[in-house]
Amino acid sequence: RLRNAFQRKRFKVQTILSLAKLKAAIPVPILVDIINISGRYARLMGEVIETNLELNELVRLAEQVSSIYHSALHIPLTSSARRLLVVASHVLGKNLKETIELLVSENLLKEDTGIFSLTIEYERGLEKLEEIVSHNK
Repeated sequence: RLRNAFQRKRFKVQTILSLAKLKAAIPVPILVDIINISGRYARLMGEVIETNLELNELVRLAEQVSSIYHSALHIPLTSSARRLLVVASHVLGKNLKETIELLVSENLLKEDTGIFSLTIEYERGLEKLEEIVSHNK
């Protein structure tokens, strides 16, 4: 049983998305980013996600992320800012407004002419987010 928790499994992205009840289409790499920041393992390989999560965990995550993403669509954000906001909101367990305030205070997001955008590239933003998550534990 314990060994199974560390075994890597592969699931087709299409299988995960077809089983999930999505409120909005989501960029699949967001799922991988959230899993990795949460201290688990995931890697996107074409149309397949390799991970140590179970299929039901992936489906539940996709549903949660889709719900957050759907809400984020109503906020003026660049696409990379939206991705980081959704990842941050999920891993920190905060609502979008609180998460935006945090990301602005951490100088990861800025508002210009009413649109939020990242102050650094997305990958660096993920690294900074990992630091924030580890400090909030």
